[in-house]
Amino acid sequence: SHDGKISLQEFLQHVDREWASLSKGFKGAELAAVQKDAAEDKTHMEDIFSKADLNKDSLVDAKELPAMLRAMEAADDEEGDEKDDSAEKDGDDEKVSDETHDSAEENDEE
Repeated sequence: SHDGKISLQEFLQHVDREWASLSKGFKGAELAAVQKDAAEDKTHMEDIFSKADLNKDSLVDAKELPAMLRAMEAADDEEGDEKDDSAEKDGDDEKVSDETHDSAEENDEE
């Protein structure tokens, strides 16, 4: 609406439109994975909205918008940290794999 406020319903409609756009062209298991991500994202966005709605009137207004942006930024930072942790684990697995491969080559040379 054009009242300078956004309701949770309006916010989630925007999220739905974004995910609908992103999911075009996917089918089968890929579409199911995108839909699962979308559902998780909506739950996450509900939490962000709740944190931003400082006066608990079920609307985010111009005064609360900075809180919403901070909550979204914090969520992005947390997601980035999780991806970094995952990448570090993957890197460790590759290092172990390389060490195993090197060890196998040494045994072949003997």
